Amino acid sequence: MSGGSGGEQRAFDGGSLVYVDPTDRAPRVVDALESSCPGLSVHRAEMAADAVRALGNRSVDGVVTVDRLPDSDGLALVETIRRTHSTLPIVLYARHGSEELASRAIDTDVTAYVPATRDGLDGPDNPEDATERLCDRIECILAESGGDRFRRVDAMHDVALEFETCHDPETVYRLAVEAMIHVLESDDSALYVEEGGVLRPAAADGAIVSELTETFEPDQGVVGRTYRSGESSLDLDIGSDGDADPVDDELRSGLSVPVGSFGVLQATSRDPAAFTERDRTLAELLAAHVSAAISRIRSERAVRRERDRFGALFENVPDGVVVVSESGLDRIVAVNPGFERLFGYETDEIEGEILDELLLPAGEDVVPIYDAVGLGEVVTEEVTRLTADGPREFLLRGFAVELDGIVYEYIIYTDVTERKRRERELEEYRTLVETVGDPMYVLDADGTVAVANDAMAEAIGRSRQAVVGAPARSFMPEPALERGKRELRGILREDRQWGTFEFEYTDANDQNHVAEANVAPLVDDGDLVGNVGVIRDIGARKEREQRIRALHDGTRRLMAAENAKQVATVGCALATDILEYSLTGVYRYDPEVDALIPEAISDDAASLLGEPPVIERDGGLAWTAFEAGDPIAHGDVRDEDGVRNPETSIRSEAHLPLGEHGILLVSSTERNDFEEESLALANILAANVEAALERAERESELERRRRELERQNERLEEFAGTVSHDLRNPLTLATGHIDMLAAERDEEWRDHLSEVHWALERMDDIIDDVLVLARSGRELTDTESISLETVVRRASRTVDPALDLDVDGSLPAVTGEETRLLALFENLFRNALEHVGSDVSLTVGSSDDGFYVADDGPGIPPDEREAVLESGYTTHPEGTGFGLAIVTEVVNAHGWEIAVTESEAGGARFDVSLGEDGRGVDGNGDGNRDEERVTQIDTE
Repeated sequence: MSGGSGGEQRAFDGGSLVYVDPTDRAPRVVDALESSCPGLSVHRAEMAADAVRALGNRSVDGVVTVDRLPDSDGLALVETIRRTHSTLPIVLYARHGSEELASRAIDTDVTAYVPATRDGLDGPDNPEDATERLCDRIECILAESGGDRFRRVDAMHDVALEFETCHDPETVYRLAVEAMIHVLESDDSALYVEEGGVLRPAAADGAIVSELTETFEPDQGVVGRTYRSGESSLDLDIGSDGDADPVDDELRSGLSVPVGSFGVLQATSRDPAAFTERDRTLAELLAAHVSAAISRIRSERAVRRERDRFGALFENVPDGVVVVSESGLDRIVAVNPGFERLFGYETDEIEGEILDELLLPAGEDVVPIYDAVGLGEVVTEEVTRLTADGPREFLLRGFAVELDGIVYEYIIYTDVTERKRRERELEEYRTLVETVGDPMYVLDADGTVAVANDAMAEAIGRSRQAVVGAPARSFMPEPALERGKRELRGILREDRQWGTFEFEYTDANDQNHVAEANVAPLVDDGDLVGNVGVIRDIGARKEREQRIRALHDGTRRLMAAENAKQVATVGCALATDILEYSLTGVYRYDPEVDALIPEAISDDAASLLGEPPVIERDGGLAWTAFEAGDPIAHGDVRDEDGVRNPETSIRSEAHLPLGEHGILLVSSTERNDFEEESLALANILAANVEAALERAERESELERRRRELERQNERLEEFAGTVSHDLRNPLTLATGHIDMLAAERDEEWRDHLSEVHWALERMDDIIDDVLVLARSGRELTDTESISLETVVRRASRTVDPALDLDVDGSLPAVTGEETRLLALFENLFRNALEHVGSDVSLTVGSSDDGFYVADDGPGIPPDEREAVLESGYTTHPEGTGFGLAIVTEVVNAHGWEIAVTESEAGGARFDVSLGEDGRGVDGNGDGNRDEERVTQIDTE
């Protein structure tokens, strides 16, 4: 056989070998061994017991065993054989090899470890190659077996023991290259490790160590070939190896073995054929030890990192973590700060306590962990545990680990009390939602539908399964969602319980809806975690509100109509537009013919019925309703007694009396076509048409009265002018003659003439007062807002600038004619001067409903107070009796009232009441109550 890629052949003298292999590949291996090693006799055993019996029955030169046997394993068989055959060569042929198995094989003192695969890992490989490697090793072992083998193996065992004490890869690498030099007696040694895609020297020893710094690509040199192929390489003559590129020209032979999957261990010598197959075996065993040590170190580092990470997690995780010893009574070993915070216990208080006695409430079962699932598996369960503040609900997660032969249980408690409370609340909401008839839903914090009832699903036109779990935006428009968010924020800001908002949406069937949502927030510890809402379709209500608004607008049009004809026309149009019945008409009662006369009918009614008839007394259902004064609706007029025309095309008809003014008819060609709401609106419309008709009649009457008053005023003015002219001319002539006589006559005549002159002046004053009185009662035609204080002060200056007058600054502003108001105050002031004297003190002030004028004179007796306001009444010898009558006429013309009482000083007080609005009324002294009887409509 060939001893290497370029080495010499070794002779084999024959011998006996036991091959232990239960697989069906064993016959092929036996044949290969016998054909490759002439004179070798191979006895096959399938079980470990068979191999032991074979050793007792015959002389054997060596044993080869696979690693897995039916009644044992390869390593156990090696140990058994070593008890009686300490020097017998034993080869472990590993079909399921690993770095750990190789390491254990060395410990059990195998002569050679031959993996069935290139890299020593479990898996298939070329059977012929594996068998050839095995044959080469067997030949070499049997040929070279002797005392030197044991020395080297012992040395390798010592190195392996040193590896066990190493805690870093660098020390392992150093010991490995030193062993290559001392055990294999090589001149130089290096260990290359793959880093960043290249093979770098991790350790080197020997004469040319300073030159062993070259790196290799995976496809470069013997190092790269060994790493790439995963097979060892024995170069008895480096010069004949085309891949070799020695760093020193004196190097003649070399040995390269792969180290796991991460490196290459190499030895070189200046002597040719310095290394044997036995050296290669020892080098491969050493590489296996290196690989196992590196794996252990890496594993220990990973464990340390994991422990450090777990320790940091243990200390910093917000959940409560407790560690208990599984042996004994599950006593507490350690707790983290999160446990102290959640349960309210300090570590010193509970360390060493029995966990279940401390935390387990009565009636709650223990949760087994290690006993239930063993090591590594996690137990998860929701539990109730006692805290320092009482029981709370937790999510328990527990697992068991083994540390230094002791089993510990790690138990993590996550407080789910609030979550469970929210779940119970959600379940309560779910129950509520299920029982409510209106569409109802519950949304979580991110807007996903958590609960919805069948009514909600039906409202949006989808199945309940499609709604629950879907985001609300999938079936509600964005404006509606934003409106809801604003409302929820407002509820929280204003500390309200619920809120309402309106929105529009389109269902899955493309039907548009107007809805009202009543929403309430779901709050947890001050945070909004969702909301619950009830939705109602308010489309019908919105339509009703629109009709009511239209009726309000129409009422203003009714009240703006100037006469009964216009009122009837507008009322008929409103009935058609608002009630949505096209057959309408307004009939006006005419007392002269004692019949209902058509005042206005709709176009459709005219087209259907032609010329509308006059409804005479007892002339059908309409007259009956008008005479009774009660509205009535007929589902089919043909079924009613007293129908005027049994052949009519009208079916449904409503008769709505307009008081004494007439009747409003609303008709349809469909039977039972009146809805309750439409009839209610029709009654309101009829009431407003009646009020508008009354207003129109009143306006007509007021207009007639106004024109009559204008004619009276004109005649009165004409009469006053005539009287003034006819009376003043003789008075003026008489006064002139008296003045001439006074100039010619003596003193005796002058006294008589003076009396005549006084009488003439007195007559002139009476004429002035009569004219003022006549004009004071005329209808007001030019009113404006007037400051009473200004008028009062102007009047006092006219009467007497030195008048002692006190004016209250809070006098109201009034609507009236300034000229007549001046006359009012001038006459009141003159009356006080005439009856009290020039030293009179006057006060003008405001009262609850107007103003007053008071003096400090003797006053007016109660039984004379009404008489003093009449024309001709006076107690002053020079009085005309018209002053206070003028005051009364001015007050009446403004629509006010006047009363005489006693002042605080005991004098006379004249109180003027301005009416309910505090300003008086216009024109005729009657309040403007045109719309008092307009029916008000609830729009809610």
